[in-house]
Amino acid sequence: MIASPRHRPHLHAPALQFALRRSVRLGLILASLSALQLGLLLWWALSDSSSVATLKLAVSISTWLLTTASAAHWWWHSCRGSIHWDGLTWEWQQPSGETFLLEALQVRLDFQSHLLVQTRYFGSPRSIHLWLERRADPLHWLALRRAVYSRAVGELSAR
Repeated sequence: MIASPRHRPHLHAPALQFALRRSVRLGLILASLSALQLGLLLWWALSDSSSVATLKLAVSISTWLLTTASAAHWWWHSCRGSIHWDGLTWEWQQPSGETFLLEALQVRLDFQSHLLVQTRYFGSPRSIHLWLERRADPLHWLALRRAVYSRAVGELSAR
């Protein structure tokens, strides 16, 4: 007979607090991708010698400005403060001290030392993305990974 998960507390992730910081590395990656995008768009627009080359150049530059501004805005306004896991719920505490209850974190990208997770403010339809790096809080990184991939205490599996 197999015991139910609620009778095996050692299998659940411990409570933790993990620091959220704006990632310089992610900013550099976004800047590099933006420069590459600009180069490719300029090459594409200027490789045409027809009468629509000016229009292609204007559309290319406009597209690049829009995507670069969007990426820069997302990076600059990335969540800072700390996230807390108590075994049941996730909370985000801003540097100002204001706290928001979050729904379960869903992993979107996992690079072992970096995680991109998606969540929502509790009861809100708007998603937010958190870029988590081991470098931000190396002492709690493994506990964070366990918490992200574990179910809450008492939560049943979909089987």
